[in-house]
Amino acid sequence: MKNRVIFVVLSLFSLMFSVSMYTDWRGYDHGLFYWGQAVLPLDLPRHWMGLLGTEYESVLLYNIPDGLWMFALCAMILAVWGMSEMYNVGIWLFLALMSGVILEIFQYTGLVPGTFDWFDIYAYFIALGCIVFLSQIQNKLKWKAG
Repeated sequence: MKNRVIFVVLSLFSLMFSVSMYTDWRGYDHGLFYWGQAVLPLDLPRHWMGLLGTEYESVLLYNIPDGLWMFALCAMILAVWGMSEMYNVGIWLFLALMSGVILEIFQYTGLVPGTFDWFDIYAYFIALGCIVFLSQIQNKLKWKAG
């Protein structure tokens, strides 16, 4: 049970942080995006963003939130399935990754509105790699303690 709580907390934190990055850091002050300030009020002044340079600013504002959303989804999959049935966990993690990649492909073809970005796909793979790495560490710590 304790192991699942860790993944729920990781999922919720990464989801809240990515929503804050997506809404607050971009400077949206209207409609749908205004609620992000209420979820996790993190302000990053726009002039600080200019210090990063345009290529890093783009990665921070667009690709990292997508990667964090994938991380949140994968962490929640681990929270739901636990570590007992790794075959099922692997299938669900693969489906999560493929859904992100397919949505990017649909954006490229115009079937889904949005902008295709290779860095989004890289962010999905990095997020999956991070959650698998964390689950392996968590398994080893559990094994040593038990």
